Amino acid sequence: MYLVIRDAKGRTLEGVVLSVAKDRMRVALRGHADTIELRCSCGQWDMQGVTFEFEALVPDQHPGTGTIYNDMFPIVLEDRA
Repeated sequence: MYLVIRDAKGRTLEGVVLSVAKDRMRVALRGHADTIELRCSCGQWDMQGVTFEFEALVPDQHPGTGTIYNDMFPIVLEDRA
């Protein structure tokens, strides 16, 4: 699965999901030598205290991969103008 995430500083990062469970996800980010592990706690995904928001999740076509993402919901950003 391809994903786009945004960190707390507003940086957009692209990557590929290597493994996923209900409360954790291992991701290989473009331009980074090491993988990261995101953990979900109280509805927020973070890595060592740094919060991430999902901008896009693009599933692959492999059998059985779609069901694990049923509990994930997008964050809806409101226009505060």
